[in-house]
Amino acid sequence: MTPYAQVLGADLDRLPTPCQALHRAFGRFEGRITVEPAPFLVLRMLARLMGLPAATPDAPLVLETAPTEKGACWTRRIGPQCMMSQQRAMPDGTLAEQLGPVTLAARLVPDGAGLRLETAWVRFVGLRLPRFFWPGMLAREWAESGLYRFEIDIRLPVLGTRLIAYSGWLDPLAS
Repeated sequence: MTPYAQVLGADLDRLPTPCQALHRAFGRFEGRITVEPAPFLVLRMLARLMGLPAATPDAPLVLETAPTEKGACWTRRIGPQCMMSQQRAMPDGTLAEQLGPVTLAARLVPDGAGLRLETAWVRFVGLRLPRFFWPGMLAREWAESGLYRFEIDIRLPVLGTRLIAYSGWLDPLAS
C-alpha cells in the first residue's frame, strides 16, 4: 500500500479518478513539468543541495513510484535531471517526504476538487525546526481533462522568497 493510501484511508475514494490512480498503486507515470527556480544564485544552490531540479520550461516528466521497507521512493525524471525523495506514512497521520537533509511532513486535506498538502512539521538533518523556520508551501493536486494536475510552490521562512515552484501534469490512467 502506498504511503498516500495509508494516510488517506477511505478519503482516497473522495479524490478525482486521476488522483486516486496515482496514489492507490505504485507505478510509472508520464507527463510534462515546468520548474521555476529561486531568484538568487545562493538559493538555487541550496535547492540543488536538497536535490531539487534546476529551472526547466515545459519538460518531459517521468514519475516512478516504488515500495521501500519504510514507505515509497519517488523518482522524478525531469528532462535530463533526476529528483528522488523518500515518503512514508507517519504515526501522527501525516505524510513525510525526505529530500536531502530536509524532511517535510504534510497533512493531506481532500476537498471536492482534489487534495491540498499542509505543512505539519519540518526537520533539517533530523532536528525538528520551530514553526518560525518552516518554509511556506502551497501544494495542491486536482484532475483536469482526465489528467492529474499538480502545483507546488515552496518559499523561504520569514523572507517569503521562492526556493522553487513547479507545476504540470501526469496521465496516470494511461499507465
